[in-house]
Amino acid sequence: MGGYLLAGIGLCLYFRKARRLAETEIGVAVLAGILFVPYLHYHDLAILLIPLFCMLRVLRADGRVAAQDIVLLPLAASYLLLVGFMGFWIRYPVVYLLMLAIGGTLIAPGWIQRLKPTRPAGSERP
Repeated sequence: MGGYLLAGIGLCLYFRKARRLAETEIGVAVLAGILFVPYLHYHDLAILLIPLFCMLRVLRADGRVAAQDIVLLPLAASYLLLVGFMGFWIRYPVVYLLMLAIGGTLIAPGWIQRLKPTRPAGSERP
């Protein structure tokens, strides 16, 4: 319960510093709410769609990721959560990794660009 209270205070300070409430702030607020809520069931994670779509809007507005790649991100998140049903020991770490990836992308969208493979010089397609 104390973590939930601290998260609320931290979000208030974060919003006070923000110039405007945009996708980044909304996504971070929902992620913090999910992470620090005193109770949460696995089926309640459907609310992860809000920060996921906020992340898609941030990536699209940033222009670093092509539209055909952005469309695959919700599908990848769904498959990742589906993998969580393979065993109880992997269910919640998968959720936390997904939340970390979404939060990291919302706060610093440039890190996803560094994951893209680069082609060696001279291997351009004709």
